[in-house]
Amino acid sequence: MEGSMSIESQIIGLMIVAVFVAATARRFRVPYTIALVVTGLGVGFLKLGPQSDALKLGPHMILVTLLPTLIFEAAYHIDLQELRENLRTILLLAIPGVILSTGIIGFLLHRFLGLSLIDALLFGSLISATDPVSVVALFKELGVDKRLSIVLEGESLFNDGVAIVLYSILLGVATGDQAFSVSQSLSSFFVTVAGGGVLGLVVGMVIGELMKRTDVHLLDIALTIILAYGTYLLAEEVFHGAVSPVIAVVVAAIYVGNYASSGAYTATSHVTIITFWEVIVFLVNSAIFLLIGLQVKPMSLVDNAVPVLIAIGITLLARLIVVYPMRFIVNRFVRPLPMRWTHVIAWGGLRGAVAMALALSLPETLASRKLLEVMAFGYVLFSLVVQGLTIRPLLNALGMIHISGKRREYEEHRGRIAMGQAALDALECMNDEQALSGPICEQIRDVYTTKIDEEWEHLRALIIDEPSLVNDNVNLVQREIINRQKQALLRLVRRGIISEQVSSQLSADIDEREVRMTKKWSDHVEKSENGSLLTDGGGIEIV
Repeated sequence: MEGSMSIESQIIGLMIVAVFVAATARRFRVPYTIALVVTGLGVGFLKLGPQSDALKLGPHMILVTLLPTLIFEAAYHIDLQELRENLRTILLLAIPGVILSTGIIGFLLHRFLGLSLIDALLFGSLISATDPVSVVALFKELGVDKRLSIVLEGESLFNDGVAIVLYSILLGVATGDQAFSVSQSLSSFFVTVAGGGVLGLVVGMVIGELMKRTDVHLLDIALTIILAYGTYLLAEEVFHGAVSPVIAVVVAAIYVGNYASSGAYTATSHVTIITFWEVIVFLVNSAIFLLIGLQVKPMSLVDNAVPVLIAIGITLLARLIVVYPMRFIVNRFVRPLPMRWTHVIAWGGLRGAVAMALALSLPETLASRKLLEVMAFGYVLFSLVVQGLTIRPLLNALGMIHISGKRREYEEHRGRIAMGQAALDALECMNDEQALSGPICEQIRDVYTTKIDEEWEHLRALIIDEPSLVNDNVNLVQREIINRQKQALLRLVRRGIISEQVSSQLSADIDEREVRMTKKWSDHVEKSENGSLLTDGGGIEIV
């Protein structure tokens, strides 16, 4: 028991480290996944964490515990209409793209490293699962075209499922559980993927109907947990893996998420579901990257530097061979992709949590397990640090960052207004302390007030020309107001001034307003006569 408590204390300590690292990464505008993986390396190198044997999970447990969370949270946010418009492009990259990538990586590793063909193909399948979370977040920050984000994010969701199906088939062959047959493997592959889609749609419809019939947000959160893990276990245990658990979760989450965003469920449920899963995904990502540091020793990267570098080169080559020919097919038969986008798709296909979860789930009985695990970690590290940190310069070099001259001008005016206001505050303090004579204080105040008024006039003119400039600021202000309002309600409940029932109803009204603000603000910004921002039903609302 004593040892168990010690391990638990160390795990809590690692979680504290993860929170600190994520907060620091945000301050320096570095994706927290990159910061966590570097921290994981340091924890493993300095041997500060729990013993890896104490945290060792079975291969099946790793997949069942970690994957449903990552898949559900990402799929829940996908817009169905945008997905439909780009579905053929996404499926081309996710299905034939993953199969081709697995084959290229497998055959080249077999030739250059002397791995058995099955083991090399197994590595190819697990490393083909892309995870461009930090890239998509960067796209949103820099104003990159929404369609490019949908293509990368959609490819990641579906190629995770496809890669895991291939991984399962090849793992059975590698461990001797089944014989290899091209025809049988292909038929099993397509039945598994299609079956997963059907199962996910059915479960999504059932859970969606249940969520529409309850207005209790805690029950709705519980139903999403059942949806994520229940769908996965249903495919895994009841159907014995005959249908893809990951594809099933993806389809179910997309179905439920789109019904939620369309207003089929209560706004409180929608808001709390998003918040809940963001926290869970953060914890899961933290756990994965900390497990990396505990289970893959940094010195093993040095000892296996040659195979790791070969794996990195071959995986990058396979990505290029897949993406550029796929662009030719897409441009010929589907909606064209600009060449600049193709460069970003090729370089932005990062690997992360899913690839590492698969690598960590490799069975101990597999002779090449350690080497495959080290190569996977080596590429994930390269992918997150090198590719992740060079995406911004690549976008800038390709002229794809849409931070216009107006955006810079807007930020400059905001900065000057803040500086002027700070000067006025300082004047007030000095005036209160009698550090300045009244006439001098008034004269300086007039100068700064005039400058601030001029900056506001420039700012208002910019907002009239391009209302989207204020979207983020209005959302931030509105959310802060909402948080303060909810805190006020909680204080009243604690003091017995209002009942919990009234507080819950008022909180639900606040959440409804937040959802309306999020959905309508960008389409309804207007300019009032006095320069304040108003909307015709969405955006800023006063309650």
